Order: sequence, then C-alpha cells, then structure tokens
Amino acid sequence: KECFPLTGRFSYIRNANWQIVSKSPDDKEAVAYLNKQINGLFQENKNGQLISANSARSIVSWEIICADALTVNGAHFAVNTPFIVMEHLGNKGCSLQDILHECSLTRSSMHLLRASGSPDIYTVVSIIAETLKALDEVHKAGYFYGDIHGNNLYFLNPHFDFGDIGIGCLLDFGTVRKLCEDGLTEEITDQEVYSTEGYTAPEILLSNDGHLRLSPAADIFSVGCLFLYLIKGKNYALRQGKNISRIPQKSYVDHRELISKGASELSASYITEILQCALSFEPNKRYKDAYSMLEVILELKALCRPKAF
Repeated sequence: KECFPLTGRFSYIRNANWQIVSKSPDDKEAVAYLNKQINGLFQENKNGQLISANSARSIVSWEIICADALTVNGAHFAVNTPFIVMEHLGNKGCSLQDILHECSLTRSSMHLLRASGSPDIYTVVSIIAETLKALDEVHKAGYFYGDIHGNNLYFLNPHFDFGDIGIGCLLDFGTVRKLCEDGLTEEITDQEVYSTEGYTAPEILLSNDGHLRLSPAADIFSVGCLFLYLIKGKNYALRQGKNISRIPQKSYVDHRELISKGASELSASYITEILQCALSFEPNKRYKDAYSMLEVILELKALCRPKAF
C-alpha cells in the first residue's frame, strides 16, 4: 500500500522518478499535507503492530519499507517512497460480502448458511459477535478503532456448509487512536477524523470542533449501524449539517420483521433493546466498549441458536 492522497484540497502527481509530489511544488500546504499522510502510514504500522502483539484477531501490515528502487512495467526508477507491506490472504478466509453472497443462495439442508436471500437472525448475530470479539481486543489494548464497517472485516477459516462464518478479524488500522488513561483519545485538534458514511457516530459530525475526544462508544455506534444494516439491508447515513437527520428509533426494526427472519418474541425484544442502546445519540448511554455489548450479544446468540447447531 502506497501513500497517494486523494483530496479535493490539493493535487498530487508522479514525477519522472515515479515519486509522489505536489502538482504545485511551491504550495507549502500541499507538501505539508503529503508529509502528514506519509507519517500516518508509519503511525498506522506502529499502532497495528502494538495491537497485534496481544490480538489474534487483528490482521495488520507486516512492515514499512522505503524503496530505493522501483520497477514499473519493466522500467526502473529511483524513488524514496514508503510502502506498507501487507499479507496476501488468498484462500485463508472470506469477506463479509462473501458471507452475504452465500446467504443469498438457494436454501439447502446441505449448506446451512444459505437462506435464499438475506442472512437469518442467527447468522447476523454471529457476525456481530465476531466483530465485537475482534474490536474487544483493540479496546483492551488501549486503542479506539475508528472505522468499523463491512469492508474492514475478514473471517478466517470459515466452513459455510456447516453454518460456520469463521473467526472475525479487523483489517486497516489507519484510523486507530491511542486511548488516554481516562478512556478517551487526545483532543483531535486538526479536526481530521476519517470515518465511513453510514457508520459515523453523531459526536464526530456534531462536535468535531478541535477539542473532540472520542471513546470506544463511537466504535459501538458503528457496530450498531452494521447490525442494523445486516437486518435491514441498507444504511441509515447521518449527514453533517444543522439539519442532521436522526435515525428514528421506531424505524429500526419491528417484531414482525424480526420474527419473519426467524427471531422469537424474546430475541426480537433483545435486538430492539440492543439497537436502541448501541445507536443512542449520547455516547454515555451506549455500551461503554466492545466487551459490554458482546456480553449481551452472546446471550442473544444463545437464544437464536437453531436446533441444528
């Protein structure tokens, strides 16, 4: 992975030596921004290595290298560009989209994940449980993750025929921030918070004033958004501005919709309460961290477990 910033503020090109440079070399702001992004690669690698030392569910980059020479289409260039070296996962696991595709296939007693459409409730809850197990290891290592969404999940050693989605892991540690002793990040003075639309906590949109400090509860909001997406099949994006649209709590899901997907009355009540807590607009009203939400999700998973399991 190479650092080539895509931003509306500045323009970057490759020079004759294949180096990434500002299109306007005299633009000091553009040069400073590029250097900041390059430093971010080094910080991403450092944070990932620290987290992975105590986490089996974090798939991080191997190392940062600064290439002295690069071969592109047979041509050789002298460069001084940092690259993140990452593992090619190959056939070691699957993405969330692979799981959802398997669920969309025709239902079969020989292929337990297949549901002829959207995933059943047990599969949805299993995905959220695996996500929280991976996120819990990040929180326990003393970090805020910052970008929970489907494309940053990877599942090792799945066995679809047996209904097993595998071991949930997190990818991409570019938004990770160290937590201070009080459980919050340092103030985000530059107001640069990267998050994926449809999974962004409201405090990021409403309170990013140069003094914002985030807690693991912002990650929990993102997990709640993922949970809602897996049930409803669509995102409810919060947009920045004075007229920010809230997700009406009554439009999360209703009992009839959940029961049609295989939930019992009791598990439907659990899901409604979990979503209301995880998606609260006030961080102190959400689950405080991944472990707190995981405890409840595991209770729900036991309630939803099919007899075949």
